[in-house]
Amino acid sequence: MHSTKAVHAFKNLFSRYHEPTALSKTQAQKLLEGLKSSFRDQLDREHGHNFSDIRRTKPAAPTSSTELRPSPTDQHLKTLLSNPLFSYNEPTETPSLGSAIITNQRDPMDVFDHAVSKGMMTIRAATGCLIAKRKEMKATQGPLSVLDGSDTALRVLRWIRSSRSENNLDFLDNKSFVNALMPFLISEGLEHIAWEWVTRSLRPATEDPNHATQYGRAEFVLGNLVAVKGLPQYGDLNAAIMTLLRAQNAYQANPFLSGLLWKPWRSISWLSTVESHSRKAPNEILYNAHVATAEKFASSVEVEQAHLSLWHPTHPSVNQALSLFRDTGKMDGVMKSISKEGRYSSKNNRMKLGQWLVVLGHDTVDVLARSGRAREAKEVAELLKMELSDYHHQHQTLQLT
Repeated sequence: MHSTKAVHAFKNLFSRYHEPTALSKTQAQKLLEGLKSSFRDQLDREHGHNFSDIRRTKPAAPTSSTELRPSPTDQHLKTLLSNPLFSYNEPTETPSLGSAIITNQRDPMDVFDHAVSKGMMTIRAATGCLIAKRKEMKATQGPLSVLDGSDTALRVLRWIRSSRSENNLDFLDNKSFVNALMPFLISEGLEHIAWEWVTRSLRPATEDPNHATQYGRAEFVLGNLVAVKGLPQYGDLNAAIMTLLRAQNAYQANPFLSGLLWKPWRSISWLSTVESHSRKAPNEILYNAHVATAEKFASSVEVEQAHLSLWHPTHPSVNQALSLFRDTGKMDGVMKSISKEGRYSSKNNRMKLGQWLVVLGHDTVDVLARSGRAREAKEVAELLKMELSDYHHQHQTLQLT
């Protein structure tokens, strides 16, 4: 078999190749040091810090004109935090948070942790991170759950404590922040922290000259806790009522008890009556205990009480509502209270007395009509039309969503 020209060329190519001699130990060490130095310089250039140059020069004394160059990482973090997604500020028109999450491709709490590590986190930015995290979890997992493993509330609490904000509870004045954090506290089994905040806010109320601020914080935190516990994804009306009763028992000796319970009590009453169509009725014993709490209030709650009687889970009665509508003196008092509240607006006046009276009247007429008591139903309808002419035409807004 004869060799071809190609084979000869191939042999000639490799005949000129010689295996290089092995590097000595000193040569190998120099090569390694050179590679490491080159790699380090490349990293320094990528991250905005040329430590090789710094090592080669003596540190200059700081002057007013000397400015440290921010790293790309810090610049990126500032950009993220300036995004409306992570810098919450009660917008007049809410931006699409969902699209922002997709755009940034980052877990909001990773942004939170990074900002905390850099000392750049604020209550405003934390609120934005919490809102974004909640929306992200709803989109991917449904309602928040203790099993979600995010430790979102825990991470925020650690930041509050490390920043020493918890010493004076000033952060509780930011209602948007409390609103955003409370669902995570409850879902992660940390609601006892909210109770601590209520207790600490009430403790100095009788001595602290700023007791009005302290009391206002306690009232808002308790109201927020009750409201979230009443939501289907975190609890129910039973849970909300038990929370209110716990507060009533824990702070029964506090001079601010009546004011502390006022708004949470009305909130539960609203959910149990006006919004009862979308909720499971509470336990009868708890319901009765909730109704009895009204004895703590100096202000009249006759409209609310009449509505609660009408929607009692086992023994509903229309008699209290009828008695209210037929009592001229009581109705005059109710109408005076309504006039102090301002005009009716279903968009931003939730739980206002005028709106509540209209719903009570509508429910009373409906119950009477279904019971064959047409004359009494007409009587109440005429009274409402006469007394609430400005509200009556908005009948379609009564079935709230």
